[in-house]
Amino acid sequence: MVEKVLKALHFLFHCAPARRDFASATATSKFPLPFCGHRWLENLPAVERAFEVWPAIVKYVDLVKSKKVKNPGTSSFDSICEAQMDPLLLAKFHFFMSVSRAFQPFLAKYQTDVPMMPFLWEDLENLIRNLLKRFIKRDALPLTPYKLVRLDITDQKLWLSPKEVDIGMGATAVIKELSGAKGRVSDHGLLQFRKDCQIVLSNICKKALDKCPLKYSIVHNMMCLDPKKMHSKPDDCLQKIKALIQKFVQDK
Repeated sequence: MVEKVLKALHFLFHCAPARRDFASATATSKFPLPFCGHRWLENLPAVERAFEVWPAIVKYVDLVKSKKVKNPGTSSFDSICEAQMDPLLLAKFHFFMSVSRAFQPFLAKYQTDVPMMPFLWEDLENLIRNLLKRFIKRDALPLTPYKLVRLDITDQKLWLSPKEVDIGMGATAVIKELSGAKGRVSDHGLLQFRKDCQIVLSNICKKALDKCPLKYSIVHNMMCLDPKKMHSKPDDCLQKIKALIQKFVQDK
């Protein structure tokens, strides 16, 4: 749903007459950014901009429906009209942003030509562990990374109850406003939203764990080249460098 809306927002105003109509009708100079599902570093700015301009988008759609502004007559506009009817859309935006922000620092740090292997083990473990904590019971999380990457996260017995799932502060605030006797969404609908978020987190983590470098001892042993580790744990680093050399000799 979010991906469809983000793409529709960009295509609706990209090199199209609707761009001029939108700017004049809403008195805004900001437009949605392009969205590409597999380019995670660009996803966060796209959804942040969509959230920022959404009030103007709603105003524009209302003006089109009242025939005060020309109807673009495109499938992108139809998708946005459909999204406007979803009371949970802003909560979905917030959840999307919270997950993107979890990945953003790691992705930005490791998209570089600088040798980063000595730091990968610790950074990747922290990223995955923090994601798992959002929907997995704390006592079910193994202490060691080796066991962590082999955890069967599809086993729902390990999952938190939907009400305990961490969907992000923004999404939590939105659904709080939507709940209650006078809320726009039923308790069942809000619970289903939390369940959907839990499934999304599970799918993301499963995808990340399937090819996770933490499965390999060589990644663990590369920590010996971290200057901080050399200073704080010289003996441990010595053992790791020996294990690395032995591995290189065996695979020669």
